[in-house]
Amino acid sequence: MNAYQKTAIATIIATIFLISVGSLVRITGAGLGCPDWPKCWGCWFPPSSIEEVDMAYIQEKGYDIQEFNPIKMWTEYINRLVGVIIGFLVFLTFLRSVRYLKS
Repeated sequence: MNAYQKTAIATIIATIFLISVGSLVRITGAGLGCPDWPKCWGCWFPPSSIEEVDMAYIQEKGYDIQEFNPIKMWTEYINRLVGVIIGFLVFLTFLRSVRYLKS
């Protein structure tokens, strides 16, 4: 099995995993666990408690602070991270497919 085939299989498996994580986000209602993009509650790394959230940012954006739920937030954030990894894998698969077709 060549590098292209290995990368393609890894991408397929990772995409199935992403679908599973996405369904977990949907089932738990964690889609708004991080209400903004690309940040999460105004932070690049999700806050572990409400005290770490910049209240001025929350008021400026009009978010309801009652919606802060660390479990939902981490569920959504992990979904985002898995999505980024899948994006890189898809790009790598594309590059390897071009190289494979040229050979």
